[in-house]
Amino acid sequence: MSEWLEPIGWFNILTLSLTVIFGILTIIFFFKSLNVRAPRYAIHSFKVLELRVGDMPLKMLYADQEIERLTATKIAFWNAGRSTINSQDVPEPITVQVKDRCKILNARILQVKNPVNNFHIPSYTQTNVPLFFNYVDKDEGAVIQILHTGESSKDIEIRGTIKGAGKLTRVPIMRPHFLRDTLWLTMITVASAIAFLAYGISQAQALFVVVSSFAAGSAIGIVSGYGTRLYRSRIPKGFDSFEEGPEKI
Repeated sequence: MSEWLEPIGWFNILTLSLTVIFGILTIIFFFKSLNVRAPRYAIHSFKVLELRVGDMPLKMLYADQEIERLTATKIAFWNAGRSTINSQDVPEPITVQVKDRCKILNARILQVKNPVNNFHIPSYTQTNVPLFFNYVDKDEGAVIQILHTGESSKDIEIRGTIKGAGKLTRVPIMRPHFLRDTLWLTMITVASAIAFLAYGISQAQALFVVVSSFAAGSAIGIVSGYGTRLYRSRIPKGFDSFEEGPEKI
């Protein structure tokens, strides 16, 4: 049968396609099966108020402090790994800090996915906000809101170390965007289709081989393109307050 299929070439194409697909799935399931701690966080900011002084002698106060800008930053923290993160696994406390030219005006916890985690902020200063908890299981965590005088989330730093995991990893927020998503998917699909098309042409001249190669490359491109974007932007369910606008001040 192999000798009969060799001149046609589609058997080789099918084998290569299945190898690539199962290879990707094997890597995904392997990492999902690891019993590790994986501290993650996502962050975004909303500019609430900004004083633009012209000829008018204006002042803006917050809790009797004169400020020129008020920005709300939300931070979602969770454990993406299967191994529990306990409080004793945090030698360097998880801390939200602002750059030198900024001041923290207020900090509070907006949402806790599992109340028994006991997320709390005992106290904070104008430069840092420590976050404490008892333990965090997989996909559990909390959302906190920081009011500060910075311009955006670029003025915010998240510090902390977890035993067996190291520093916290930031998850980029990739919101739906038709033009950007279409271009990304098109580039991945075209690149995969061209690669498989070239392989099909090199194996045989049959039209079936060429069409099958193009179809296989396009399918793998679409799956990998969407899969990559979903993986990079994945935030667990149950963090609704993170997606909403700033809480009332």
